[in-house]
Amino acid sequence: MITARIQYTVNPEYSTHNKENIARVAAELKALDRPDVRYVVFVENDGITFHHLYMCADGGARKLLSGLESFIKFRTELKASSPVPQPVASDLGLVASSYDLF
Repeated sequence: MITARIQYTVNPEYSTHNKENIARVAAELKALDRPDVRYVVFVENDGITFHHLYMCADGGARKLLSGLESFIKFRTELKASSPVPQPVASDLGLVASSYDLF
């Protein structure tokens, strides 16, 4: 299993557009109905600090996410928006879960 968390902060004027791009990624993943990819995004109370969490059963599932048209558009536009600080990714190792992940 591959799990990562990505955190970044966008400019306030970009927040709504970022949420729209994230919603498109989530919708595209949901339409694919792939139980080997889990993707969730949270925003802090400030409305501009985002936390993405994805869990993939394996490397193939991870490539699926990064290859989605909506995800490529999301990343390209996020980068162009000049988030400060830049996105920071952290790989996570599972300690325990109250439910089956895959």
